[in-house]
Amino acid sequence: MKRRNVVFITSMLLVVLLIAGGTFAWFTDNTPLKINKFKAGTLDIVLIDRFCPDMAQNVNPGDCYFKEVYVKNLGTKRAVVRIKKDMAFEGGLSLAPVMSSIGSDWFEKNGYFVYKKVLNPGQSTTGLFAWNKICFSGPLMDNTYQGKGFDIKVMAEGIQASNHAPWLNGWGVKVYYPIVRSDEVAEGLVSEATEAEMAAILETEAAPIGEDSAVEIADVIEEVVR
Repeated sequence: MKRRNVVFITSMLLVVLLIAGGTFAWFTDNTPLKINKFKAGTLDIVLIDRFCPDMAQNVNPGDCYFKEVYVKNLGTKRAVVRIKKDMAFEGGLSLAPVMSSIGSDWFEKNGYFVYKKVLNPGQSTTGLFAWNKICFSGPLMDNTYQGKGFDIKVMAEGIQASNHAPWLNGWGVKVYYPIVRSDEVAEGLVSEATEAEMAAILETEAAPIGEDSAVEIADVIEEVVR
């Protein structure tokens, strides 16, 4: 009986050893490690405000002053930019005497002035103020304005142009893509892209911003939500 048990145990150990040894007998292979590296882009804008305060310390009705305000994209990402502008006379006097027009490349939306074009890395906007001038009307600037201070405050904001960020972040504008005409492709003015290439471009890139399109789309979305 004992001998039978010993034989049985020995047989089981042999089976275990054969199984254990067999695990090293299969054909195997492995591949080298592949690493995909991603690096986030940078959104970096700077507000340029060219103005000489020393020249504006003795303002007369009818005077005009040079003031150039624009934004430059220092980052690696395409950006949509806007400028917030606040103007005020000391004592809350009316702004009626202030004559300043906004440049044609900007439009007003939600209290900001949005640049109509997507800003590529290294590019700058045109000036916010038309002709880069701030003027004061002679007929509208009476004696109540004597000795009063006048302040202009400007600040800029930027957001990535891709993936509908300006719209989803509440800026109230959408980036749209120009329609490529077949005659432009035929004349070699633009390259014809495959469907996959066009889908990738539409997903990741941006083009000029349309004020009218943004307002139209906003109205439609508002009606659908209600």
